[in-house]
Amino acid sequence: MVEDSRFATVNIRFSLLALKRDIMWAEVRNLLLTFLMMILGFFGAIWLAKNVTHPIEELTRAMARVAKGDLGVSAPVVSKDEIGLLTESFNLMVQDLKEKVRIKDAFDVWPTNSRSQQGQRSVPNLHHQGSPGAFHRLPCPGAAKRRRHPPVCDLVVR
Repeated sequence: MVEDSRFATVNIRFSLLALKRDIMWAEVRNLLLTFLMMILGFFGAIWLAKNVTHPIEELTRAMARVAKGDLGVSAPVVSKDEIGLLTESFNLMVQDLKEKVRIKDAFDVWPTNSRSQQGQRSVPNLHHQGSPGAFHRLPCPGAAKRRRHPPVCDLVVR
């Protein structure tokens, strides 16, 4: 029997300098990746903020135009989120305002020069047919497009 039971000896040697160099390059790589991710995050945040605020700015500009009396404005609906729903509601509101102004203008008081006729109501879209209270319909532009409300010019006084 063999008293010394060593079969083989393995010596592992490594350079401490090579290990320190590898650690340094790993740190540099991590710093570069961190810096790159920070830059991408910064520009991503700017892009995201611009995409969120742009529809709100357009809606604000449209609201300012409506406030000045321009009812021909419409804001584009660019998304189906809360901003898109708000823009859709704004567009419906402007359409309803337009319709109400049209109705108001159709039945508004038209002052004349004669004192006896001042304050009488005039319906500019309807024409008299001879007997008092009888009117006939005039063609109404765009009546086929509207589905929600009957056009004012389709009203008949009997």
